[in-house]
Amino acid sequence: MTDGLPLVVPALGKDFPADSVIEEESGVRAASGPDTWIVDPLDGTSNYAAGSPFHGATLAAMDDQGLLTAGITLTALGRRYLAQQRPGAFRDGTAFRTPACAGLEVRLVAYGMAKAGRSGWPSTPGS
Repeated sequence: MTDGLPLVVPALGKDFPADSVIEEESGVRAASGPDTWIVDPLDGTSNYAAGSPFHGATLAAMDDQGLLTAGITLTALGRRYLAQQRPGAFRDGTAFRTPACAGLEVRLVAYGMAKAGRSGWPSTPGS
């Protein structure tokens, strides 16, 4: 999953030399610019270890006001998500919105570890 990491961090340094980079595997490259990039080559490590398809490589950019943009590639599902305040959220290049809700009490957040070899997760994208 970290195969692309050697390409991402140097590309950020080349294209945005004044920006800082925080990378989970190699640490921080501090710079004097206004923006910071956050790179996680394997977000959802425990999901990956359990055989869940809900893991991916994440990249985000922020400035002193907060988050500018964030994205994740869910390789096992063949999906890419990108979000910004404007123009919004995109799944595989198509804009989408989550349904409106009154509060977090009507949302589901789940976490769990399956026994090795018995994950029960679908093995094909979209299953």
